[in-house]
Amino acid sequence: MRGTMFCESCGTEIPEGGAACPSCGWAVPEKKSRLAEVADKTAEVTGEAVRAGAEVGKKGWEATKGVAGKVSEKASAVAGKGADAAERAAEEAVKAAQKAAAAAEKAAGRLGDEAVKAAHKAAEATEKAARKIKDSLSKGEEY
Repeated sequence: MRGTMFCESCGTEIPEGGAACPSCGWAVPEKKSRLAEVADKTAEVTGEAVRAGAEVGKKGWEATKGVAGKVSEKASAVAGKGADAAERAAEEAVKAAQKAAAAAEKAAGRLGDEAVKAAHKAAEATEKAARKIKDSLSKGEEY
């Protein structure tokens, strides 16, 4: 039951159950049930929540991309340092092998030709291993 109602347009009393003002014809709005009002409000709040969730998701994705980029940069820097260190170590090994070969040559009088040949062989093997490491590093392989 609606009770006494007055026209919002002209102020005339509208009889109970009337669908329009008898004076000006203003249409009486249909009164929504409480359930319909709750459903409308729920739809409105749900829409707002979805929009807010989408915004949060977008910001979260942007933040994730930013963090992933920084991690990738740091990992590349660390990997680069590791490759540089491996290359320096290979170069040092070659130098050490060359020094050993030179020392063996100096001592050839005492050690004989076979020792010199063995030292040269060791130096060549070390140089070959160092080249292999450098090649692998230039191809991006890990050691």
